[in-house]
Amino acid sequence: MTNHSPHSKQVYLDHSATSPLDPEVWNAMEPYFSNSFGTASTLYSLGRKARTAMEKAREQVASLIGAQPNEIYFTSGGTESDNIAIKGTSRHLKNKGNHIITSSIEHPAVLETCKHLEKEGFRVSFLPVNEEGIVCLRDLKDAITPETILITVMHANNEIGTIQPIKEIGALAREKGIYFHTDAVQSVGKIPVNVGDMKVDLLSISAHKLYGPKGVGVLYIRRGVRIDPLFHGGGHERGMRPGTENIPGIVGLGKACQIAEENLDHNQEYITQLRDHLIKGVLEAVDNVQLNGHPFKRLPGNAHFSFKKMRGEPLTFLMDAKGVDVSTGSACSTKKVEPSPVLWAMSLDEEAANGSLRVTLGKENTPEDIDLAIKNIKLAVEKLRTPTSVQGMTEIVPIERYNGSFAPEKSFKTFNPPSTPGLTPGDDEIVVDEQVNLIINEKFRRSFSISPDALEEFTTGYLLGEGLMTSINGIKKIKINSLDINVEIDLTDFDIKDLVVGSDCFGGWRRKIETINRVESEFTLSPDDIFQAIDELRDEARVWQNTGGTHVAGLVYQDKFITREDVSRHVAADKVIGAAALAKVDFSQSFMVYSGRMPADMMIKLARVGIPIIASNAAPTSSGYSVAFKAGITMIGFLRGSRFNIYTNPQRVLLE
Repeated sequence: MTNHSPHSKQVYLDHSATSPLDPEVWNAMEPYFSNSFGTASTLYSLGRKARTAMEKAREQVASLIGAQPNEIYFTSGGTESDNIAIKGTSRHLKNKGNHIITSSIEHPAVLETCKHLEKEGFRVSFLPVNEEGIVCLRDLKDAITPETILITVMHANNEIGTIQPIKEIGALAREKGIYFHTDAVQSVGKIPVNVGDMKVDLLSISAHKLYGPKGVGVLYIRRGVRIDPLFHGGGHERGMRPGTENIPGIVGLGKACQIAEENLDHNQEYITQLRDHLIKGVLEAVDNVQLNGHPFKRLPGNAHFSFKKMRGEPLTFLMDAKGVDVSTGSACSTKKVEPSPVLWAMSLDEEAANGSLRVTLGKENTPEDIDLAIKNIKLAVEKLRTPTSVQGMTEIVPIERYNGSFAPEKSFKTFNPPSTPGLTPGDDEIVVDEQVNLIINEKFRRSFSISPDALEEFTTGYLLGEGLMTSINGIKKIKINSLDINVEIDLTDFDIKDLVVGSDCFGGWRRKIETINRVESEFTLSPDDIFQAIDELRDEARVWQNTGGTHVAGLVYQDKFITREDVSRHVAADKVIGAAALAKVDFSQSFMVYSGRMPADMMIKLARVGIPIIASNAAPTSSGYSVAFKAGITMIGFLRGSRFNIYTNPQRVLLE
């Protein structure tokens, strides 16, 4: 796993997000996709075979956690199990009380469920944690009231790996006659879990965290505990979870539990050794780094670091480029911009929270994998902490924060382009795209599904962005006949190797280019300009605001603002580029703002016309980020409120 050619398999170190499917698990599942496809509710042989397999899996799960098979209920995963446990218990006991206690560092499946129940009239206490992420038993005891009906505290945290004192919490809950639920999604199969010893009444499991399949989980409900089901239908799972059972998934979960139980001691010892080697190596190799969570009361495979003077997102990009998969935190929240609520709850300062990195190991990892991770973490951190800009060569830099406010009196709305304005919605505020055909030098080029307005601008921007010409002087004629655009241009300088055949909005390249233009510009702007332009973009994007089905781009040039919107996000940028080119704008002294994600082909268009800066209120794609970095384009993304994240070259943005 340590040979990292461009097409080799990467070292996977994000097991808290998901684990690879164990080959033995797949072998157990495969027959139930094909020959043994029956449903467990039927009485003929196919159905009986499915039921037998399901009940075997129930026994395998029960054995792993020290439960009885009739206490195991199959679900679609950890989130559903948490919802059934918390909502089902609370609603069943609402006549007894309305108070729930949980911790402030729970998984969103627990936190959001509890917040929802607050809207139903329940009262929730969110317990604080100490600096190591552990709930204080005294705080828990003090929070209990005669109205308390449920305590829900996770066994091990999905981000920092800290293990909670579940046995002590369970004993306290049992003493007080309060139901106790624990989200054990991260711990089952990794450390010993025994529901009897822990005195839990309800426990959640997810298969894909222990080398099983995605989309299947378990809720353990102690015999004698009564809760209300969330769904109603047939009698599946003894009425607790109606719906046709996912037999292949259930079989896979059972097999994964069996394998985990058989290898638990060995895997725990082996992965702990790898983890300790990783932690020691990173702390020795990197300055200004701290380990988050408890030093030893943590999951065997979890190492969570905070690095000063940088952010975690660019670090994950660099690690990915070096063949190592790591993350900044919870797999369910890595698309969010705000620092992790778990780290806030532990009282980490903003710098430490923003500079976090989670590395989680599995049984297939090797010491060589860990050495590679340590090496590349060190190199990546050094790179991120040393921004440089020499003759346009841009390095990845830490994301900066800006807390000022822009000058509201400034306005860019002074530009009146000579061509057709942007989209004009009808009474129903719906814009319909059509197939527009482009014919270049009497040869059909391609069709575009766009709204047929501003076609001259679109054509000009497309020709420039695709590298078919270097300036509008190369356009001999643009003739628009209904939905056909006939263009005559000079192709003498055109080189097909410079083309890119697009990329989707999630970063997948259909064909890479061989060269990327470098943007040479000394243009700078202030944070005020960025926020002002984004606000103006939103104001002018009428169709986008009303339907959400269009995209809008804008170009700021000497206090002038050009905007266009269209059903296709890339076409909106083409139209803006074309409008600016027709108005003789100097692209090297301008910047673009954009409504959506910024993919590779968008960056290539900007590089070809020489736009030095782009800002968006959405995250860039991985391919867009890569091209912007190589092209020397300053990319600013995740704009929210009064802050923004700089991904490349902060020298172009005046940070005050």
